[in-house]
Parts: sequence; C-alpha cells; structure tokens
Amino acid sequence: MRATLTLMGMYRTRPDILDEFILPSEINRNVFMDNLLMVTGEMEVLYSNPDFLKGAIAAWSRMELANWEWLLSTQKYDYNPIWNVDVKESTRDDRKETRNLRGTNYETRNLSGTNNETRNLAGSDTGTVRDDKTGTDTTINYVSAYNDVSGNTQSNKQTTTYGNSNLETRNLNSTDTGTDNFTTSDTGTDNYDSTDTGTIDHNDKLEFYKRGNQGTTTTQQMIREEQELAKINFDDYIIEEFKKRFCLLVY
Repeated sequence: MRATLTLMGMYRTRPDILDEFILPSEINRNVFMDNLLMVTGEMEVLYSNPDFLKGAIAAWSRMELANWEWLLSTQKYDYNPIWNVDVKESTRDDRKETRNLRGTNYETRNLSGTNNETRNLAGSDTGTVRDDKTGTDTTINYVSAYNDVSGNTQSNKQTTTYGNSNLETRNLNSTDTGTDNFTTSDTGTDNYDSTDTGTIDHNDKLEFYKRGNQGTTTTQQMIREEQELAKINFDDYIIEEFKKRFCLLVY
C-alpha cells in the first residue's frame, strides 16, 4: 500500500506551513484555518517538500488576494434585491451671465391752461324813507338892561310846532361786469436714466430617478436569485480554490 502525505500530516510536523497564507483582512483567520484543515486535512498534497509547499502557498495567496478582496466587496453592495432598474440621471447648468443694461426716458411737457371768468353782477335798492316830526320847539332870548343887574329881562320868545312828514323814495341800481382771465403754463423736460449691471450665476441641477422592477424578470425570480447569493460562503470559496491548486483530488 502506498503511503500518502496529507496536509494534516504535514501541518502537524510543520505548524508554520500556513503562516504565510495571506487572506483578506475581513476574514477571520483562525476560523478559516480550522475549516481549511477540516476539509483538506486528509487530502494528499501536491508538493511533498514542506518548505516548497509553504512558499507556494504564500506566492499563490499574494497573487489571488486582490481578486478575493474584489469578490468579497461584491457581497456588500447596497441595492434593492427586487429592483432590476435603478437609474439616476443628472444634468447641471453652470454658467455666468453678465448684464450691462441702460435705459433713458425723456419726457417733454408743454402744458398750458386758461380759465375765463365773466362776471355780470346787478344790484337794486328800492324803498321809501319817511321823516316824521311832532311836538313844539320854543326858543326864548333874554337881554340885560343897563339898570337890570340880574340879566333876566326877556327880549322875545319864539315857538316852533312840528306836525308834518317828509317822504323820500329811493331806487338805486348797481352793475359790476367784466372778465377775469387766469392762465397757467408748465413746460420743461424730465429725464429718467436707469442702469442694471452685474453678473448672474446660474447653477441649476436637474436629477431624474427611475427605480423598480421593469422587464421580464419577476419579483419572485429575483428573490430566488438573492437567496442563492446568500448561500455563498466566501471561506468555502477560497478553500475550494486551495484544494484545486494544492491537493490531489484522487481518493
């Protein structure tokens, strides 16, 4: 019976044989190594020289590391598993507009106004004025004789009696006529100047989103595909690649 050299047997004699196996930082190294030995421990290795096998494993893992990291990142994509359309369109308008606008408005005014007022005023004052006098008016004159020291000698006496009336009739007319003219004038020119200068920045952004399920793939089909992705274990994937590269798959 031919003796075989398994990975587990070589690991027991050379525990450092997997020390240079490089893995993505997000993989738990201890958990991975335990599962690697459990799955491939009883398989015969391709290289019987421990030092050569150790170096081969290190070289192979360095070569595959970038690919493993990329594959691992695809499991972290943020997306809606039941959408097959997720489109975002964006347009942007960045421009500057410089304005130098000037406007002039001239307004010439020549306004005149005339106001004519004609007056024709007439007044009348008519009536009768009566002057009535009644009673008596007595006038006595006294003189002094040469031998009368008292001066009370009466010379003459005159009495006037009133009993007549004096009537006066008036008829007065007054006329005030003529024309008053008022003339006003407003002339001149009004000038209006306006200026609009400056720069306008246009920074317009238009975004359009289209999301959902569009096409022939049903929502149930996409759910089943998502479930299949969830079954993928990345540790198992690397272990299977290790088996193909370093183990003799002959039982």
